[in-house]
Amino acid sequence: MKKFVLVCLLTIFMAAPLSVNASDDSEKISKEALGKAIRDYLMKNPAVMAEVFENTQKYLIAEDERRQLQTLMDNSDALYNDKRDFSVGSPDAPITIVEFFDYNCGYCKRAFPDIMKLTQKNPDVRVVFKEFPILGPASEQAARAALASKSEGKYFAIHQGLLNARGSVSGAALSSLIEKHGLNADEVVTRGNDKDIDAHIKDVRNLAQKLGVTGTPAFVIDNQVFSGALSYENMQELIDNIKSASN
Repeated sequence: MKKFVLVCLLTIFMAAPLSVNASDDSEKISKEALGKAIRDYLMKNPAVMAEVFENTQKYLIAEDERRQLQTLMDNSDALYNDKRDFSVGSPDAPITIVEFFDYNCGYCKRAFPDIMKLTQKNPDVRVVFKEFPILGPASEQAARAALASKSEGKYFAIHQGLLNARGSVSGAALSSLIEKHGLNADEVVTRGNDKDIDAHIKDVRNLAQKLGVTGTPAFVIDNQVFSGALSYENMQELIDNIKSASN
């Protein structure tokens, strides 16, 4: 009860005018005196402030989670149903994972085999790939080449090649990879600079900003954002939890 009274006193202290009238209107308690009384109490009972800070932190975390969930829901169509994005798995799969990735991100390269294993083990899971090139010009060049190859039905082949390659792939190495899959490298690179691909990459960046995604890889699973790499075991556990909750 004392703790509750203290919180009330703090609220009154912050909102009070210069003086507060007593009940009989015969004496006045200055704001300074009230502040001193509260300060003295806190100095003698520091655990109270620790509890206040802890509760405030819990509240702020809950508010952040609520805001993020609302943002995810507000942008669900762009997140899950943008036909410009490539995905693996059935379009009608009840569970969708979204990955924001960069071809030159080492953790994205490591995550790729786990993502493929996950889709093979779980036919009811779909994975949407969001091209999010943030590691420099080579990353953007690779992303544009992959997106430009989609119209030729070669996106996933280029995607695999880029993620399986050691180190950064750009310039002559990128051209070689493109031509390895039967495409004209010059044409693909030129098409990668089209306005529609400019718009696609810009839209993904804007979406990432709204969701607070600043690095790669980042995953959206069951309306939660996970920053950083997730192992196969991590993802499978999340999928199992979703399935259990729906039963």
